[in-house]
Amino acid sequence: MHPYSSNFCADDWGLSPGVNAGILELARKQLLFSVSCLANSTYLADGLLELLSYEKDGLQFHIHFNLTYGHSKFSHAELPSLTSRSGAFFDVKTLMIKALMRQVAPEEYENTFLQQMKILKDYGIPISGLDGHHHVHLLPSVYSAIKKLLPQNGIKRVRTMIDPQHMMSFLQSAYFKKFVFDSSVGLNLLPCGYVLTKNLKSSRLIKEKLNLYQHMIVHPAKFNDFKFVGMNDKLQEGRLTELKLLLEYLS
Repeated sequence: MHPYSSNFCADDWGLSPGVNAGILELARKQLLFSVSCLANSTYLADGLLELLSYEKDGLQFHIHFNLTYGHSKFSHAELPSLTSRSGAFFDVKTLMIKALMRQVAPEEYENTFLQQMKILKDYGIPISGLDGHHHVHLLPSVYSAIKKLLPQNGIKRVRTMIDPQHMMSFLQSAYFKKFVFDSSVGLNLLPCGYVLTKNLKSSRLIKEKLNLYQHMIVHPAKFNDFKFVGMNDKLQEGRLTELKLLLEYLS
């Protein structure tokens, strides 16, 4: 067993074939604690049978609750405050403003969550945890709307970020833990560190960070298909570097 087995939480399954392939590289080496799945992604099924085969080794699956990427499966008429007229989700900045201003009807969050959970269940993905694309699950109005649905859908844990090197998510998680999260519904928190590019400059740095945090969020990709799939997030080539160096340092 590798000393860092089950340390990593891989995000964005379904975003692209390259991302899925990168996650599978880590899963084969039993380095993953969990994989977070984007329900409304085009490539959710790409490589999924192999990924699901690692459940027997203890791999956990999370819903990567998405309100900021791609198109909803609902029409704009059904989600008027969460989507544009084309049915596309708003960008993360717009969503955060609308969420903080309480401009989204709670039932739109609820319906979107239930729909994404149904998609994942229909693919046979055994979801046991909650996190979010751009950490949307930590927004108070979002979490308040869906929290009663979590135990009903087999969710046991909610991921938070406790790494001050990723300051925005660190502060967001601290607020969430103190003022929003309610453990009385039977959920646990999954506190995580965050692999940053500057942590990958030497094996010493990455191992020091691994010793600080039991679980670490990673965003691997095996090859660059980002332009082909229309991916416009800021990680891009950093995903390739992250996988290469993680495999090099942890081999």
